[in-house]
Amino acid sequence: KTENKFAAWRQEEIHMMSVIRRVLVCVLAVGLLQGADHALAGKSSGSKIIVQGVVQDGANGYLKQAKACLDFNGNAACDSGEPYMLTSSDGKFILQSYDPAAAQMPVIVEVPITVPTYKDSRSVPAPFTMAAPGGYSSVVNPLTTLVHARMVAKGATAADAEAHYKTLLGVSAILGHDYVTQNDAATRGVAGSVAGILAAARGTIADAI
Repeated sequence: KTENKFAAWRQEEIHMMSVIRRVLVCVLAVGLLQGADHALAGKSSGSKIIVQGVVQDGANGYLKQAKACLDFNGNAACDSGEPYMLTSSDGKFILQSYDPAAAQMPVIVEVPITVPTYKDSRSVPAPFTMAAPGGYSSVVNPLTTLVHARMVAKGATAADAEAHYKTLLGVSAILGHDYVTQNDAATRGVAGSVAGILAAARGTIADAI
């Protein structure tokens, strides 16, 4: 009975990931790669704005040596003039800007290729980009990337986009949710699977444009 239940669960997981893969290619093509009209950092001279958080690479935990930046021009890339830093050994980043709009800018993370570890046998086959919506960047991971992309592509609010993916993925929380410190194994596992899909989806999108 246990084997039958596991087989049924595995079949359901495969089906869910297939559905998510199709949705991602569509949403990411419009959302994560869509431009915006925000000015670059450094054009204002107000008080210093500090945006900080942690980056998670799916099931393995925190991601080090990834490039995190404030995406002022909305092109889902870390460009010259945009504040950036490489994440620390525990995945942390601190970004600073004198532009008052900085606090509401999305955080983009450029993820390098990763290899399997003893914690997670899945590898990431290609570099990809993660994101978190402006104002919700305390945690950046594959799931916050989906939320941000849907907000841009569909014009959804952060709450609505999060609710959509909570239902689709069967997770309890996404924005600001550190599934490592919360020992949330279920969400962590889903994020690990989505990380691989994001890498594959980026390649599919790149081939199509």
